[in-house]
Amino acid sequence: MVGIANTLLHFAVLAGLVTVAKWPVWAANLLAFLAATGFGFWINAKWTFRQVPKKKTYLGFVCMMAVLAVSGGWLTDFFQLHSAFALVMTATGSWLLGFLGSNFLIFRQK
Repeated sequence: MVGIANTLLHFAVLAGLVTVAKWPVWAANLLAFLAATGFGFWINAKWTFRQVPKKKTYLGFVCMMAVLAVSGGWLTDFFQLHSAFALVMTATGSWLLGFLGSNFLIFRQK
């Protein structure tokens, strides 16, 4: 559920900044990514894993998700695929990586 909410938030912020505020796509996507990642971290910490959000775990979460976003863009460029591939790969991968990475790395119980 968190992954779906993150994706919807990312798309909404991106669409609003590009269409309404006329931001360039790269800047709008960066802000949308940061908004969705911050929201996802906070919800996962509080609701899913019942932990107090910490700066160290937040940075780990953002780095983990940024690697996924950059990888999707790089693969899209490398294989000369349509840009929608990066969007689909990043969204799908973020659900899986977000869950597994959060569960076993970021919010693991000690």
